[in-house]
Amino acid sequence: PADKGDTTYTRDFKNIAAATDTALITATSGKTGRLHELFCTVDAAQTLILKDGSTAKSATFRFPSTGGVFQWALTPYPYVETTANTALNLTTSTSANVNCSYRYVKD
Repeated sequence: PADKGDTTYTRDFKNIAAATDTALITATSGKTGRLHELFCTVDAAQTLILKDGSTAKSATFRFPSTGGVFQWALTPYPYVETTANTALNLTTSTSANVNCSYRYVKD
């Protein structure tokens, strides 16, 4: 596995409190995005889906009214990869608070 101090990864975080699409990895001309780690907490009922633009790239992750935690540990192999020129979006279904930290690579 990749070293946790590997500087080839970009770290970022998002705090979301709306039913919306939020770009975790923004679209960049001629580049793909690869998600290598994701950790999210949710404080109430919520549904999360990762999308390559508008195309689903993950299962639907459902959280009960008590919320919960979702984690994909850091790995050198991407969990999700976008097509070139497309954002990796996280779709949230409600206004429950979603807090995510993650690492990715663009190339």
